[in-house]
Amino acid sequence: SAMGIEERGESVWVAMFLCVILEDWERVLDRPQDAALREEYRRARGAYAAAVNAHAWDPDGYYRYGTKDDGTWIGASTASEGRIHLNAQTWAILSDIAPAERATVAWAAVKERLFTDYGPLLLHPAYTTPDASIGYVTRYAPGSRENGGVYMHAATWALAAACRMKDQAAVERIWNGISPPVRAADATAYHAEPYVVPGNVDGPLSDKPGRAGWTWYTGSAAWLNRVSLEWVLGIRPHWDGLVIDPCPPRSLGRVDVVRHFRGVRLEVGFDASTSDAASRPVLVIDGVARAGLPIIATSEIERARAEGRVLRIEVRWDGGSPSSEIEIKAARPVGA
Repeated sequence: SAMGIEERGESVWVAMFLCVILEDWERVLDRPQDAALREEYRRARGAYAAAVNAHAWDPDGYYRYGTKDDGTWIGASTASEGRIHLNAQTWAILSDIAPAERATVAWAAVKERLFTDYGPLLLHPAYTTPDASIGYVTRYAPGSRENGGVYMHAATWALAAACRMKDQAAVERIWNGISPPVRAADATAYHAEPYVVPGNVDGPLSDKPGRAGWTWYTGSAAWLNRVSLEWVLGIRPHWDGLVIDPCPPRSLGRVDVVRHFRGVRLEVGFDASTSDAASRPVLVIDGVARAGLPIIATSEIERARAEGRVLRIEVRWDGGSPSSEIEIKAARPVGA
């Protein structure tokens, strides 16, 4: 809350988020064919992405979080506390601005330093000394809320990033770590209701690590729903149709989903126990296997709507070439 109070501090992860918005607007501006503004946004996105990669990559192998007004880095290996922040790593992946090698290294740092059995921490290590030049987060008790706890909003983004990285083991660990009914199996340790997403979970420096709180009011519930449908189950809209590219925990077993999209009912099914997210899925549509990218084009959906047909899709994994988010980047949905 105080990093840029004098309007000189910089946020790396917000710059990453801005790159997502600028790329989305490039696609929006394809429609009215405003070439000049589209090119302006394209250049701006490239400049922000280049600046992040030039200045915010930490020698310790992850993206720094930002700077204070005096230029001091936070979320950096040079910091005494709060040396690594989750959002800068996940949004480097979700925004597509991290080169593949850096994305792999940064994701490994997340798993090594931020993963717990009750979800990924927002930052580590927690602040134990208040810092007026950073703000209120440092005044929370260590391990509480944003100060070294699991901030559920960011944890849902980490789940999406795990899917983007095709890391099924990480998907399963995050999924189980933040799932209220799974965690509430130990009601005393979890503390919160088993049927509603909490806003926060206490981190390792709390006297009750893994304790959930601030239920019923968090927007994380909507994000977890969206990420579960669009990334874990892999059924997500894009500019030219619908991507079906699941990255599920294998423990889910048989999954059947009904998705209504542009007036068409789609019935999507797969056996998660046989899934291999590192391989490109094969879509079997109305009994016919289809090679290529896992995208159902807008034209096919419109044809099914005109004919009043239900599209029935079975997803299988053939162990072939990997399903590449780079290949379908131009079709990435608004808001990542």
